[in-house]
Amino acid sequence: MQQLRNLGPMRLAVIGGVAVAVLAFVIFLAVRFSGPEMGLLYSNLSQQDAGRIVQTLEQQNVPHRLGPDGTSVMVPLDQVPRTRLDLATQGLPTGGSIGYEIFDRSQGLATSSFVQNINQLRALEGELARTIQGFDNIRSARVHLVLPQRELFSRERQEPSASIVLRMNTQQRLDRAQVAAVQQVVAAAVPGLRPDRISMSDERGTLLARIDGSGGSGDLQTIEERRLAYQDRVARELESMLERSVGQGRVRVSVSATMDMARTQENRESFNPDQQVVRSTQTVNELSEQRDSDANPSVTIANNLPQGQVQVGQNGSSSVSRSSRNEETINFEISREVRNRVIEPGGLSRLNVAVMIDQNALVFSPDGTRAMRPWNEQELARFERLTRSALPFDAARGDTVEVIPVMMIDPADEFREPRRLFGLDRQELFRLAEVLVLGAVGALVLLLVVRPLIARLFETAPGAAAQPGMLGYGGDVPQLAGPLSTDLTVMDDDGGDPLEEMIDLNRIEGRVKASSLRKIGEIVEKHPEEVVAILRNWLYQES
Repeated sequence: MQQLRNLGPMRLAVIGGVAVAVLAFVIFLAVRFSGPEMGLLYSNLSQQDAGRIVQTLEQQNVPHRLGPDGTSVMVPLDQVPRTRLDLATQGLPTGGSIGYEIFDRSQGLATSSFVQNINQLRALEGELARTIQGFDNIRSARVHLVLPQRELFSRERQEPSASIVLRMNTQQRLDRAQVAAVQQVVAAAVPGLRPDRISMSDERGTLLARIDGSGGSGDLQTIEERRLAYQDRVARELESMLERSVGQGRVRVSVSATMDMARTQENRESFNPDQQVVRSTQTVNELSEQRDSDANPSVTIANNLPQGQVQVGQNGSSSVSRSSRNEETINFEISREVRNRVIEPGGLSRLNVAVMIDQNALVFSPDGTRAMRPWNEQELARFERLTRSALPFDAARGDTVEVIPVMMIDPADEFREPRRLFGLDRQELFRLAEVLVLGAVGALVLLLVVRPLIARLFETAPGAAAQPGMLGYGGDVPQLAGPLSTDLTVMDDDGGDPLEEMIDLNRIEGRVKASSLRKIGEIVEKHPEEVVAILRNWLYQES
């Protein structure tokens, strides 16, 4: 207790704080390393599934830890397979939807057909949602089916339809082939449902497929996909062509194509007067003969006979008139051209191409050594002409081609797989570093905290050297005989107590110099009996 009082309140507070910190650190280490290693049970769970799984694990007394986002659950690593099997027997996780297990529940005899139909629809929607969630990059799905019931005595029949809302794991979107695959899966599972009667959208509100069945070139989504596909195809072809001269992986091509999204219908009718074509020809030939007579012959049978006309002139005078008419009508048709032209959206209206090549050209010297040199202007101009010739380049519509040398970084150096140090992976290295750090902290605690505390317990109390009678100066304490007394006398005669000069307990706060300790040890070895007598006297005085 006297030693603790001599330390002072400030030092006691520091020692207490260090002791509390060390105790807390030891408790943390005990908890950290005493618990089992945790493994991932499920991730990307819905809030409903996560709550049910945690409740089930608590009922089974399985240690578990919930992730910070509340969508992942971890259990001891050796219990992961067993726990998954136990949860699967209970239908967990459900994926946020109910499937055919809805019919496993007890149904009362009074259940109506309406409830049965609704349960069947819910089960079908849930099973389809689970199937769609099996696709890559799809986190969750909601399926809504519209299955109209055919009414009695009705000839009209409505077609079923469906709508699907997808939630993606990443910022990527489904391409056209994946959207069509989802539509085919849903259409094949629902009787009478056609793929063009299924609409799809993602969580960002982007329409992936529509019900109107317009899958032609007029669909804006199809036009955008065609534009992206065209850009990728042109970029790959240009890179493949330029890499033969520049080098593998030393060229990058970016293509920006602008397509016309408007649908244009053009009707044109033209006439060419220089080109005449006979359409029809009409010819009329008319011949007429008229005979006039002055006398009026009597009406007899002879006059009415055909031969009587010849004899008319014998009885009286007559005149004969003949006329002919020839008419020809020719209808000409002027050359006429009628053109109906429909321009569907998706036509290329502008093309911009940027080519990046490594700023240094790889050349080989005659002796076979490799060297790097910058590209000159003639070589860059040749690359630009080569790129233009491989494109449908049209300067009139504003097409541009730029070839720029830049410093390029090898992707292999940027994304190189980290090396294994001493055959250990990253996780093993972290655990090894953690153990080393803990060992170093423990050693520092022993050296800086425990050792000074133990040393203080064995130090001489302050002021003990100044007590009278110590080491034989006055009082009833016996003095050391022999050489010890002589040495002490000589030291006292030199003027001043040398022990007081070497051991200033008030100045160094109870610490004794190493030289003084060695001298005291030598005295104890030379005169053990006298030292024992002095110690006994001290103990007697203390008591």
